Amino acid sequence: MEIEILEEKENPLLKRVELKIKVNHNGATPRRAEVREKIIALKDASRDRVILHSLRSRFGARESIAYVKIYESRDAMLSVEEEHVLRKNFSEEEIAALKAGKEIPIREEAKEKEEKSESE
Repeated sequence: MEIEILEEKENPLLKRVELKIKVNHNGATPRRAEVREKIIALKDASRDRVILHSLRSRFGARESIAYVKIYESRDAMLSVEEEHVLRKNFSEEEIAALKAGKEIPIREEAKEKEEKSESE
């Protein structure tokens, strides 16, 4: 899976950077969590401030277009994003941790990928 940034726009009013990206993939459309982790690594962003708003594929195409928002702070994200969008990006326990101001735990699949890349 390859990611190409098509457009990057600063939105100072909402304290975020908005990205329009193209995701090239060989098989099925990648899972949202996989795309989100790639964006976090690509932009070196904090895991608790990245929202993958939409991921759209066309039938038969091996590319998807995604809209991503990277917030300056956790508070800015929580004040702007609606609950259903948060649920698309975080589990219920992660949302509770975000609202309580605690560090969110790394998901198991992300942990396994980090451990695998460190061992290589």
